[in-house]
Amino acid sequence: MFLFSKESIGTKKLVLLWKCITMIIRVNNPIVLGVILLYLLLSDLKENKKENAHLKQRKQRQGHSIKEIKAMNESSYTTLLGKLEHSDSWGFGDAFELLCDHTNILAKAFDAGRTGFDNTFKALMDVWTTMEDSISLGEIRVKSGRLIDLAGGLMMTENPNALVLDKESFLAWYRRDKEKIARYLSCVDLKIYQEEFLNRLAKVEPPQSPHPITDKAKMDHLRGDYCSFVAKKLKDNPNLQFPELKNDYGAQKLIRGSGLPEKKHPKGSTLQKWLRETKKQVKAKPKRGAKKNKVTGMS
Repeated sequence: MFLFSKESIGTKKLVLLWKCITMIIRVNNPIVLGVILLYLLLSDLKENKKENAHLKQRKQRQGHSIKEIKAMNESSYTTLLGKLEHSDSWGFGDAFELLCDHTNILAKAFDAGRTGFDNTFKALMDVWTTMEDSISLGEIRVKSGRLIDLAGGLMMTENPNALVLDKESFLAWYRRDKEKIARYLSCVDLKIYQEEFLNRLAKVEPPQSPHPITDKAKMDHLRGDYCSFVAKKLKDNPNLQFPELKNDYGAQKLIRGSGLPEKKHPKGSTLQKWLRETKKQVKAKPKRGAKKNKVTGMS
């Protein structure tokens, strides 16, 4: 493959220069030589003018092509939303994409460093697992496929659309849990991707409360949710201790979804207090034979 064509401007100038050198050598008459050089110079200017006009036309054509491609992409995307709007079934992947443009979001988060990527990934996983939980509870109905098809999670599931959802039940779930989804995404300054589209289909009404919820009200609500979560854990494991609960995904997800700013999240001492209160409330008794940490002295 050639980097330059034989008709390029650079090549023509080299040919012109070679002609001039040849003429200087062969022609002794300065007047004739001057006429020849003038002719060659005018020819070169004419060729350059034609070449510049040609390049200008190429750029214009390229500009039109870019505009056409952009319009085509926008049209394709609009067509995709149109298909989703008129379909009775949505793939899990398509529904999730309407909530958060995860591919582009993760790509940008990757450039922000490890901490930024981890926080963004957690926020997206909170939305993903909330959808999974709602499917398990029957709040979002499944038309075909199995929940196990999503076992790979956000990063490893090859085809999330293998699980096909009932559109109406998904929209009903969205209408009910929209604020929760928005809180998960707001932890990393994200918003629901196709909020206007989903609001229109789900017929979401504007919030009736004219005043924003206070941080105290959010903390009280979180306390109730956290204690209920702990009570279920204690039912399965009466020996549950705070170190096991501290990094539990479900417990951390409740805190992230509380809507509280990160600096106002409950401290470890507060969470331990809630754990003790819940143990008393449910009268959790450690099972006999539970292993205890032994402190052995040095001989």
